[in-house]
Amino acid sequence: MTSHALLQRSALILGGGVLAAALAFGSGSAAFAAASPNAASAATAVKTATASGPAGLNYVALGDSYSAGYGLGSYSSTSPADGCFQSSQNFPHQVAQALGLKLTDATCSGATMANVTDTAQNTGLGIAPVQLGALSASTNIVTVTISGNDLGFADIALNCAALGANGPLANGVGNDCESTYAPGGVDSLKPKIDNTITPDLNKTFADIRSHAPNAKIFVIGYPALAPNVANTPAGGCFTSALASPPNILTPPFPENAYPYTTHDVPYLNQTEGELNAAIQAQAEAVPGVQFLPLFSQTQANTPCAGNPNSDLFGITLQPLTSPPTGIPIPRLGSIQLALGALHPNQRGVDVLTTTVKAAINAAFPVDSGGSGTQPVTTVTGPVNAASTAPLLADSGSDAATALAAGALALFLGMGTLILVAIRRRSAKRR
Repeated sequence: MTSHALLQRSALILGGGVLAAALAFGSGSAAFAAASPNAASAATAVKTATASGPAGLNYVALGDSYSAGYGLGSYSSTSPADGCFQSSQNFPHQVAQALGLKLTDATCSGATMANVTDTAQNTGLGIAPVQLGALSASTNIVTVTISGNDLGFADIALNCAALGANGPLANGVGNDCESTYAPGGVDSLKPKIDNTITPDLNKTFADIRSHAPNAKIFVIGYPALAPNVANTPAGGCFTSALASPPNILTPPFPENAYPYTTHDVPYLNQTEGELNAAIQAQAEAVPGVQFLPLFSQTQANTPCAGNPNSDLFGITLQPLTSPPTGIPIPRLGSIQLALGALHPNQRGVDVLTTTVKAAINAAFPVDSGGSGTQPVTTVTGPVNAASTAPLLADSGSDAATALAAGALALFLGMGTLILVAIRRRSAKRR
């Protein structure tokens, strides 16, 4: 047989071997690209990992009291600092436990956007570090609630408390909250949202994105603190937070009251709606950030008129704590708001947990084959200079991938040896 014929036959044998290997290992799970000078190195550059949905991923929770679990009890004295009122019953802990996530909880009651991005938080009992410090390139999931303290939720809740359904306010300033925050019809809260909070939200979400470049980021809106018109009873929402006359400032005080006038409920609902709209707009302006709304979905579940299905604690007053404990708590004379006022109760935490779990599961689905895993292909070494795509795309197991890649390298190596042998034999005959 001539050297030319031997070369042709060897090429056929080599080609048939590679084709057989492709058929044997590639059926339904692997596909081979055309061989190239860099085929061997490209094949070894592919690594296939599997992920059981979100289980085992690194989850960092950021934000204020709505994430920390203010009012739920079981507070940590160390995470991230004493006085943060971070509860082991908060929704980040519930989500992490349910999905098998590795949780770093940086939430702290009273946190502002500055405390998330660049300013350590003094709780009065400890110093909580800047929350962005909990993020890194290895962070997979981030949740955050923020900006309520920048607007002044707690101060508004106390300053707007009234003595009756038609006023006056308990602080003696006027008959309703709108006259306090919008004297002469000029609202002071809406300009604050537009001119101060909105640009700060944009910076905050962009900073989170830059510190967690590989994470799915979920910004969670605030639940409704006051109902819309459709969910306001004909008799209004007002229930008194004060004790019975004549000693109205002497405990015991009613629990979970809703001391807001008929006039103020629409104003409070409108103001919070404007804040949530700003949060949503700025979250959606940053790539990789998803907004999870709660405002519209919880209109029927406010503490209005002692609603038994409320997702939030109502207003409960208590004697002034001396010395004060933890974050500054709004005070009015000799009384203050009890922990948890207008924050998620256990029912509300369940709503938050369900909402966040659904979003995370949608972002990190398991495969449809029922195995509980999904393939994740990553390049770990050199690839063909003509293309950055891996030479081997595998939708099967790690073992099949390694076997297929090994078979390809083996056949390519055998082909090289055969061709060298043929050339030497041809040279001797000459």
